[in-house]
Amino acid sequence: MDAQWLLTLYDVNQIRRQRVIYGLLKNQLTVSTAYNGMLYHQLILIGQRPWLTKQEYDQTLQQLIQAQWLTEVAKGQMKVTALGLKQQMAYWQNHYQVQHALMFERYDVSGFRDAFLLANQVISETSFESKSYYPLPADAMTKNWVKKWYHTNKYSDIVFQWVQQLRTYLDTLPKQDADWLTSTWIGHEVPGMTHQQLAGPASWNEEDYYWWELDQYAQLIEWALTNPHSLIGKLFVPYRRRTMSVSNLLTYQAFEQGMSVNAIQKQRRLKISTIREHLMLSAMLVPLDQFSYDRILNADVVAYFQTRLTQPLTQWSFNQVKRQGTAEEFFYFRLYAIQQFKKVEQSEGQVNE
Repeated sequence: MDAQWLLTLYDVNQIRRQRVIYGLLKNQLTVSTAYNGMLYHQLILIGQRPWLTKQEYDQTLQQLIQAQWLTEVAKGQMKVTALGLKQQMAYWQNHYQVQHALMFERYDVSGFRDAFLLANQVISETSFESKSYYPLPADAMTKNWVKKWYHTNKYSDIVFQWVQQLRTYLDTLPKQDADWLTSTWIGHEVPGMTHQQLAGPASWNEEDYYWWELDQYAQLIEWALTNPHSLIGKLFVPYRRRTMSVSNLLTYQAFEQGMSVNAIQKQRRLKISTIREHLMLSAMLVPLDQFSYDRILNADVVAYFQTRLTQPLTQWSFNQVKRQGTAEEFFYFRLYAIQQFKKVEQSEGQVNE
């Protein structure tokens, strides 16, 4: 893998665990991996390198350590050196840097991109009354959703509305971004340009084009959120949360439908620890307003935490609040920390907007 790109995933001030970065890239999510990834503001990395091997990852880290760009301050815990910081700055001068990272942390950008591209192709073919074409490859969920979305909206002059809404959105973009983005779309007798054909900056590699393209769909999500009744807004609906396992999703849905933790455990016949892990992971992967924290964290629990957790969130420790040290206490502590992190993140996002 690209050693300089890997270096950008580490920080000069914050110590980061190498196993967390690897777990995010491989989408090997545990509660600990997701929680630390959240604190690192690196949930954007989830599933971005499913083919990466541990051997390749470790070898690349060793290259960075030998170059004195990265230092291991404790076993498995890395920090960027002053020399490494200069390399990071030099890297970003020549490569693309994601501009809409919060959208990646909150929503399933990749899933939405796949749905959008397929929907756009379908509407393009519809406009030419074409019934014989090869649809873009997509997983079953994406295909089924786009089909349902299309049939729900096809009687509302869907082609005209789609074109008008896309024009409205594209007018908000810099001309180069709009031209590049539309040139990658596949439609009736239009194959779409590859990244190599876009002829961007000479210093860009496939990595840059990949993140640039995804970032365009992250920005489109921002537009969809402010235009929920548009065709694009309606298409976005299933991607309002990041991907989680089927089992995790069933637990989350049951909880949001009003079931208690104990009731879910009995119904699903899973360990109570598994149900708690599902809920903590769900809280990290969905926006703040899509998890019912107050159903678990009552006023007394919140007040107790508020009086004892006065340092910056990254310095919080379970030892500061534990009484009996039970798994249930840790569940409350971790869930409270997730909630507070999400509140800060939301506040910062509103300020930036």
